[in-house]
Amino acid sequence: MEKPEITIGLDLGDRFSHYCMLNGDGDAIESGRIQTTEEALRRHFEGEPTMRFALECGTHSPWISRLVEQMGHQVIVANTRKIRAITGSESKNDKNDAEKLARFAFCDPRLLSPIRHRSPERQQDLNLIHARSTLVRARTMIVNALRGLVKSAGGRLPACSPQGFQERVEASIPLHWPRRHARCCTRSPHSTPASGRWIAASSSWPNGTRRSTLCALFPASDH
Repeated sequence: MEKPEITIGLDLGDRFSHYCMLNGDGDAIESGRIQTTEEALRRHFEGEPTMRFALECGTHSPWISRLVEQMGHQVIVANTRKIRAITGSESKNDKNDAEKLARFAFCDPRLLSPIRHRSPERQQDLNLIHARSTLVRARTMIVNALRGLVKSAGGRLPACSPQGFQERVEASIPLHWPRRHARCCTRSPHSTPASGRWIAASSSWPNGTRRSTLCALFPASDH
């Protein structure tokens, strides 16, 4: 990879990001703060000669790294957990971190322990799995909370699978409970719009073992 004339360290923030720009001699020639939006990044860096960007791995790094590459620049995504000079620094702040990223990328990109993000398609599949996992955990919390609430009123809900929860618990709701409480208990806590979409996503994966693992974690009968 040919080294461009300009190297930029980009410390990503949720709303604003800080950058530090080095010239071919390693001197800082520009620094500043920009919004963490596609429009702001394009306005600031699109159309410029090829530059080398170094940024930390984080929430925004997947889409920003793809955007910077689309603009024709080099991108290095740093695994900052392996860079104690950044994560363990006593003078850690956004401006200093941006300069350190730039200087590491200027001297030797290997010092940043660079990583490569997943493709957008694989990232979408992973996001769907994470969302599904979150919903399943939330369902378990809801069921356990309802069991505790009914016990506090002198009742007990029967043991059953989440799929049969709605049908089996109605007879166990205490008779003296207000109707709105009973409706909360008997409403299905496991039906979700995303229940079946992960199956369609995972069916495109070439790794059969991975899909089998997913099916064991999220059975198709769960939707």
